[in-house]
Amino acid sequence: MLKFLQQLKRDEHSGSVFYDVKDHRIGYGLALITLVSSINFAMAQTAYTPPKEVTITAIPGTPTHTIAAKVLHKAYQRLGIKMNVLHVPGRRALTMANNGQADGDMARIKQVAEEFTNLRSVPTPITHFQGLAYSKLKQVNIKHWQELAPYQVGIIRGIRYAEIGTSGMEVTYAQDTPHLFKLLEFDRVQIVIDTRADGQEELDKREKLKQQVKVISSPLYSAALYHNLHKRHANLIPMLDRIVKEMKHSGELDRLLSQKPVKP
Repeated sequence: MLKFLQQLKRDEHSGSVFYDVKDHRIGYGLALITLVSSINFAMAQTAYTPPKEVTITAIPGTPTHTIAAKVLHKAYQRLGIKMNVLHVPGRRALTMANNGQADGDMARIKQVAEEFTNLRSVPTPITHFQGLAYSKLKQVNIKHWQELAPYQVGIIRGIRYAEIGTSGMEVTYAQDTPHLFKLLEFDRVQIVIDTRADGQEELDKREKLKQQVKVISSPLYSAALYHNLHKRHANLIPMLDRIVKEMKHSGELDRLLSQKPVKP
């Protein structure tokens, strides 16, 4: 632009119009300011306005989701948003969030957002878990998913790590953790797959069953759990992520996760 303006400069004695480079710099600067202001105005017109409340799906009877809900209730509260929890079975919870019938899903492994393409994950995980095998069987030690194949196995429908791990096997589906351990109690299955926290919490409530059931595997799966939102709330994700990071750095996140879950 400067070179172009210099080419326009003419000798005063030629009778041509004289263009001063400094004047053009000023004019160009004013034009740029006007353009930027117009862009900012246009962006302001389409700026994201966070919702006043959101509905988040969660699996009922699942302590892992219950404790994740505590964390997210506080995170949303700090953004001035009310979080409502809709308890539905695992697979339906994901489907509703992905279809936009709900605003998001409570906490899932990272691969879920790759499969359910309308979901977007908050980058900072909410919690972590270990998936274990529980059974009444004696002298059985499961080290790998493939070693489950000879047995009657129960998993919770919609729990993706368990569905992926037992892919190709004949499994019996439960609606939630209490249902899963009821199947085990009445010998409908020989082994069930659940998280360390959820399985232990359920057994603590069933003293007789607790005496019969043991963990019979090393962790078959360990992973972080991420909160997911429908893509229409993509602009809300960095806001939530900032809050979760603050909770993590202050130690508040660990304090909440260490609390004993209380089922709703």
